[in-house]
This record gives sequence, structure tokens and C-alpha cells, in this order.
Amino acid sequence: MNRWRSMRWVVRAIFAVSALSFGTFWGWRSSVDNFGIVLPAGKNPDGAVYRSDQMQPDDLARTIRDLGIRTVLNLRGPNPGETWYDAERSAVVGSGAELVDMSLSSSEWMSRQQAVALARVIKESPRPLLIHCYHGSERTGLASAMTHLLTAGQSVESARGEFSWRYLYFGLGDGVTTFAQFDAYRQWLATNKKSHSPETFEHWLASDFTPKWPSREQWPYDPYPLVVKSSPPDTTVTGHLEPRGMTTK
Repeated sequence: MNRWRSMRWVVRAIFAVSALSFGTFWGWRSSVDNFGIVLPAGKNPDGAVYRSDQMQPDDLARTIRDLGIRTVLNLRGPNPGETWYDAERSAVVGSGAELVDMSLSSSEWMSRQQAVALARVIKESPRPLLIHCYHGSERTGLASAMTHLLTAGQSVESARGEFSWRYLYFGLGDGVTTFAQFDAYRQWLATNKKSHSPETFEHWLASDFTPKWPSREQWPYDPYPLVVKSSPPDTTVTGHLEPRGMTTK
């Protein structure tokens, strides 16, 4: 009996320490903006790509200046009138970078049109590029994985690494949906006995990417623009800024 009581206390102690460690790690990652390097400049002649969560405006402006960021890709979508969005837009264009807004959901599959548009933004945006959503885990993980797949010399395995506990990604809840979109490509390669290349990935997005339910693809009417851009120095806006509340997070 005493032995089993001792074992229970050991198990409880291990659980408590693990929970405390996880909580400390979560708090630390959150406090440093869940920041990471997707592709360093040395591995990409087009420039570096970074990832983060929703930064505070001052932190975002400082990051843009320190790293020479030229484009910020916001996956939460344009939300004019929302405090966080207006502050971000001011911080980005005020620091001399371009803000690109795309409305991705962490709980729904992208439409094929969205997927192709996201790939184009990743490829064509001036770099260094910073990608972010709210937590910097799921939508940002998907876009970061796509960045690898669109870059020569990178692999499916390196793309898989963007879905990591280091970025607070644990494959639960919405994380299942975002990873499934990446994994659909991996399964397609295996089924069709194909090797990965950026050209193969782009072909798959345009022709063979089939969104599952739920997806923006099934919407009877899509009122939101695919891409909205705000550019310095005159903060020119390309696209139509939608009303408040369109963000999914």
C-alpha cells in the first residue's frame, strides 16, 4: 500500500513539474512574440523570411527597423477601425514597410483561390518578409511551411519543421486543420510517386489542391478581398478595406 502511495506521489510530482515547465515555456514564447526565422538570408537569395505572433506596435516597428523588413504579411485580414489593426498599419507603413493583409482562418481550409494568392504573395513580396497571425502558431505555421515549399533547395521535411512546439504548435484543435492542408500535398506526392519541387507545389495548388469541409471554397458568396496592400510613404491602399469584425481570431 505504501509503495503505491509513493508511486502516486511521484506521478503527481512529475505531472506538476511538467505542467509548470509547459506554462513557463508558453509564457516565455508569448513574451518574446513567438519569433522565429523561417529562412535566413544566406539560404535565400531573395532575402530572409521571419515569423511571429501579433506584436505590439512598438515592438513591430523596432523589428522592422532592426531587421530591415520590407513586407509584413498579416494573416488576420484587414480590420480597419479595430485598435490592433490600425496600430499595426501605422507601425508598418510608418516604418517604411508594406503591409499585406490576407484573411486566413485557422479552423477552415483555404479556398484554392486563396492558396494560389498566398503563394503569389510569398513569392513576390519584397523581402525581408515577416509573416504573422494572432498566436503565430497555426496560420503562420502553414504560410511558413509554404515558404519552404516555394523555395529552391528546401524540402517537404524542412517545411514540416514549421509546425513545431517551438512555435506553440501542438496539432490540436485548429492546428489539425492547418497541418492537414500541408499534409494533403505530402500525401499527393506519395500517391502519385512524385518528387517535390517548387514548380510541382505550385502546380498542385493551382490544379490539385482540393479543400475539405469546412472551407471558404464552400461559401455561397465571398465578400472579402483576397489581398489588401498598404504601402509607404503615402500609405496607398490596394484593394478594398472591409468593415470591422472579419477576422477569425
